[in-house]
Amino acid sequence: MVVSELLTRADDSSKEAVKEVNRRLRQFCGQRGYSIIRHDNITTAELNRGGLHLNEAGTNKMFNNFANYLSKH
Repeated sequence: MVVSELLTRADDSSKEAVKEVNRRLRQFCGQRGYSIIRHDNITTAELNRGGLHLNEAGTNKMFNNFANYLSKH
């Protein structure tokens, strides 16, 4: 099984929650032997003006994260 991390957000109220959920996901996956696709290379610079959805550069990075995982497994 493979799980994808949550993506970063620009709003301060959710940014820390995303980090905490991703930390717990990594722990959960580690305990069960699941794989996790990390997106720590995606920053707020890859979000649209609203700060929630990916812009084109962010979409490309996310695609590459999935493609890299699939090519290794």
